[in-house]
Amino acid sequence: MSSGQPAEIFSHREIQIVVIATMLAIFLTFLDQTIVSPALPHIAADLKSDASLSWVVAGYLLAATAMAPIYGKLSDFYGRRLTLQVALAIFLLTSILCALAQSLPMLILGRILQGVGGGGLLSTAHAAIADVVSLRDRGKYQGYLSTNAICSTALGPVLGGFFAEHLSWRWIFWINIPLALFVIAVLQVALAKLTVKRVKHKIDYPGAVLVVSALAAVLLVTTLGGAELAWDSPKLIGIAVIACVLVALAVAWEFRVPEAMLPPRLFRSPVFACAVSGAGLMSMCLVGMSVYLPIYLQLDHGMHADRVGLAILPLAIGMGAGSAYAGWMVAQLQRYRVFPLVGVSMVIAAMIVLSRMDHATPLVLAIATMGVFSLGIGLTQPSSLVAAQNAIDPYDLGAGTAVHNCTRSMFASFGVTLFGAILIGRLNAVLAENGVGSPDAMSLIHAGPRALASVTADKQAAVLAAIDQAFRDVFLAALGVALLGLVVFLLLRDVPLRTVAGQAARKAMERMEAGLDASAGD
Repeated sequence: MSSGQPAEIFSHREIQIVVIATMLAIFLTFLDQTIVSPALPHIAADLKSDASLSWVVAGYLLAATAMAPIYGKLSDFYGRRLTLQVALAIFLLTSILCALAQSLPMLILGRILQGVGGGGLLSTAHAAIADVVSLRDRGKYQGYLSTNAICSTALGPVLGGFFAEHLSWRWIFWINIPLALFVIAVLQVALAKLTVKRVKHKIDYPGAVLVVSALAAVLLVTTLGGAELAWDSPKLIGIAVIACVLVALAVAWEFRVPEAMLPPRLFRSPVFACAVSGAGLMSMCLVGMSVYLPIYLQLDHGMHADRVGLAILPLAIGMGAGSAYAGWMVAQLQRYRVFPLVGVSMVIAAMIVLSRMDHATPLVLAIATMGVFSLGIGLTQPSSLVAAQNAIDPYDLGAGTAVHNCTRSMFASFGVTLFGAILIGRLNAVLAENGVGSPDAMSLIHAGPRALASVTADKQAAVLAAIDQAFRDVFLAALGVALLGLVVFLLLRDVPLRTVAGQAARKAMERMEAGLDASAGD
């Protein structure tokens, strides 16, 4: 073995098996984020309740986001295979609980607990891939990962609707059991060589509680604000104050302990900080547009849900194509900085076009603009993750990957809340300015493609003008977020990519440390 360069411990075939196994875990993660939504009306009818029905979806996402950093750190301590299998076991058992739920509160509790398991799948799976595939070669597999994410995200609503209409909504959760058992079995073999040095670790339990509580409180504010609670309601203000206190306590505590759940040393790297922040801002734009572009097409163009699904297909296609291309080119050029810069520039251009559109704009232009937007988002995703993983110590690979994914989820939640508040606030304000006393913004949004038909003929022009103006303001806000992302990515530096995978790098560091200890003993 040449000095300074540890040999790769995985053959090409073994790498392929690991990638396939972890892709299955990622598939389950994305599938369960989208499979439930189409079945919500059937769930409400069967359980004879629709109070807080949105929490069947929100509860899972909140718990998964809050738990992701904890799983990332634990996988650094105890290995990817064990951590993934524990997460899958929790996911499997709670899927049974959800399938057997006899009331809506029981189902919501099951979904929150299911999120506790689901939170470990995405970040730990990405870290496992980084363990066996060097960052220089990571792009070769990005196309597979992107296709996997798109297929699972697109398949979720289709399966959810099919089960709810033709079988039972409970099959949404029963289907997880054979899938999870299969993934656990495959991981047992595929990740057998992903070992960790057996070192006695002092787990930061107080830090784990503080981090999870702080993230959950922040997400609770963004989930409830403007939806179930008014922004100036005493209850929401109280939750916001608690969230600020918990965040301050979590940050202060993590600086005090040697093995923090969220190591502050990660953010001492300007490259890591820029990559994570930029990815978060782009995720904010992506989720905001994924939620509000369909509403725009329904209100402004009168499109029904089935046609909207086809119209926004370029969002998925463009993102997958951009992500696959950027990953492949990063591997070819050994540079990552150019791709987020090009990508965010495309997002800015798309936002400028969207902010100038109205009901007279040809639909084909809106759809083409969505394609440009999603292609730009796709270019930023793999490059930001590669930059973040390349900037941190191999021992922190799990924690750093989890922070990257958690930041994207947090910013996405902020984006939905921010753009929703702008849309509703501006729509109500412009309706009032135009002399339209009724309906209000929420009534129009709930009416969807029948929004204009729900008002009298003499009010339709004023309502349509208000809709145009409100959405222009939403797109301008997204433009501001994209411009901030451009500033962040301009600060991102190219750092030579590591030529060995994370597992091999850790082995080399362990041998070096052992040699130093032996020298010290002599």
